[in-house]
Amino acid sequence: MNTADGNSSSLNSYTTFNIGVNSIWKKIYVFIRPDVGGKGDLSLLLGLPWLHDVDAKFNIRESKIEIGDRGVGENIVTLQRPIFIPSEKHKLILHPKPLGRQPGGKIPIKIPRMKRKESARPDSSSSSDENYTDTNSYSTNKNRKTHKPVTT
Repeated sequence: MNTADGNSSSLNSYTTFNIGVNSIWKKIYVFIRPDVGGKGDLSLLLGLPWLHDVDAKFNIRESKIEIGDRGVGENIVTLQRPIFIPSEKHKLILHPKPLGRQPGGKIPIKIPRMKRKESARPDSSSSSDENYTDTNSYSTNKNRKTHKPVTT
């Protein structure tokens, strides 16, 4: 068998066990992929038989897999993975969609205000990043870095 990491493995052994995924339990048969690279690790390959047993349905664009067979009284469970978006550079790969992105590509950063003690060092300069984003804008003076505040 060829694997995603570019290696090739012979599949000579299998085992059975009960596996539960979000309250959906099945007795399954899995191939045991032998150790690769001398690390002592084994991989269990679920594959198509497990997907068939749980009546899996894929929604590729939303990165969801629904599992559960209503025909035998199982509830339908949705497994959610990170959503992928097309690469801006070329059409051969997808990238995980950043979570919490705001229009304009900025992620708001909210730092809670901390009460300062009266015994704090005098003349300490504040370097608070409160209400700033993860991106910087630069003025025409290239030596001076400025930040745009986030407005809510």
